[in-house]
Amino acid sequence: MIEPSRPRVDDLWSRFASDGTLDADEERELMTALAADETLAAELIRDERLQGTLSALGRVERDGAAFARQFTERVAAERDVRRFVSKVDRRVRAELPARRQRRVFLWLAVPAAAVLALAPFVARRKPATRPAIVSGGTDSEARPAKGRSTQVPPAGAIVATVERVQGEAFILDRGRKQPARTGAVITVGQGLFTVGRGSNARIAFADRTSLEVRGDSAVGQIDDTQAGKGLFVARGSVDAQVAPQPPGRPMIISTPHAEATVLGTRLALLIGQTSTRLEVLEGRVSFARHVGGEPVVVESGQYSLAAEDKADKLQVGSKPRGSALLVVGSLTLSTSDQLLKERVESLGFEVLVRGGGAPDVGELHRAAVVLISSTVNSVDVLIGYRELPVPVVVWEPWVFDDLGMTGAKEDGDCDAENGTGEAVIKNPAHPIAAQLSGTVQLQSGSLPKGKINFRGKPMMSWGIPGPHAQWIATWPGRPERAVAFAYERGAAMPGMPAAPARRVGLFLWDDTPQYLTEAGWSLFDAAVLWSVEEPRP
Repeated sequence: MIEPSRPRVDDLWSRFASDGTLDADEERELMTALAADETLAAELIRDERLQGTLSALGRVERDGAAFARQFTERVAAERDVRRFVSKVDRRVRAELPARRQRRVFLWLAVPAAAVLALAPFVARRKPATRPAIVSGGTDSEARPAKGRSTQVPPAGAIVATVERVQGEAFILDRGRKQPARTGAVITVGQGLFTVGRGSNARIAFADRTSLEVRGDSAVGQIDDTQAGKGLFVARGSVDAQVAPQPPGRPMIISTPHAEATVLGTRLALLIGQTSTRLEVLEGRVSFARHVGGEPVVVESGQYSLAAEDKADKLQVGSKPRGSALLVVGSLTLSTSDQLLKERVESLGFEVLVRGGGAPDVGELHRAAVVLISSTVNSVDVLIGYRELPVPVVVWEPWVFDDLGMTGAKEDGDCDAENGTGEAVIKNPAHPIAAQLSGTVQLQSGSLPKGKINFRGKPMMSWGIPGPHAQWIATWPGRPERAVAFAYERGAAMPGMPAAPARRVGLFLWDDTPQYLTEAGWSLFDAAVLWSVEEPRP
């Protein structure tokens, strides 16, 4: 078969992106072109990435859930587009009934992020029994009425109105976007997304239920049926004020990882690449993963985190701890920085990720704690952090001296070296010691070469703090080196007369979070939590 020309491919792609109307031969043409030209496939997918994410939400059929899971399992592992296309096509054709095959293969043109988002959304649409619904201010359960109608409103029916727009926001309808302006209407199945960290938009339903869409966020499939309100949050952060809903007609807010079911409450959702965090500000919400596990009830002042790589029961935490500012070397997070971000989120923080350079002063002062990763270049964090009256936890050893926590001699007063991954707990009574004692293994002792460094041994950051520091753990055989140390607010430090707020230095290094033991994670957790606690009088 002759490969189609570029103009022909552009025409096929445009028609697919706008309304999905291609016959079987045309779909085969497009698939052949994508399989034959990696650059072309990447270019088209990149051009349609944002529109495709939300428009695809309206195209999926029942069989799309299984395909979406298969797609996302493979897309990260397969680098060769030709092999990937052919493999997925063979698997789909083998698993799906013939009547479904023609529609499904074009999922290959949808970005991985979109496909990942679809599986839980389709699961939400299945007529399965819903979990118990918990409303604000009452302990009664409300279940869907038997035989209730799930009729979808006619196309074009208005479900919400744009009340306010700041910055850039767009309404999406099957891949086509238009600027979102105050007073604009959102009809059934449409979506809304914001562009830029400072952008946000507020939409309201007829019953005054409202949704605040924060910066760089995307919401799709907004609807209001006889079964209740619903929407899908693909990424970013949203705040919802849900008016009391009729019995049996809850509002369902779905994300790539979980689903929140409410009758009337205030809540906030933060959706990352691998997890969804729910915070309930008023009332009570039923929260459940899409795959596996029982739903949990999250009450006012509590939070819960649903991570895609964890199948254990959802945990509910109390007293949200505010925001944590994670300063990293690249906004495309490394595996270790991603692990640390999710760990901090599980402790009850909303994590904001920032790169090096001059920080946003207002953002700094609003943070409950600042975390400085070793992936950042030390020269990029000199401005704004040294005298910051906010707790700082740092594991970049060449920032220890910049913050005044050690002497100014790098490679002498602070450094990172190969070790065994062990530490000696010097002060087991300190909260950061996490009830550990003696010599403990903080990182796996046997590591693949190249994962940590060419020697295949754990790297550990260390510093030589001043006499007013609290020494929690030291390097085995080198008691003058601290691998976990802290200063109370007001304590004298080698480089400053008084610590502006609590300061903690830790042993972590670029890649070692991937190899932390339970003891290592316990020390990290305890350090972050101690840093934000109010000192006892």
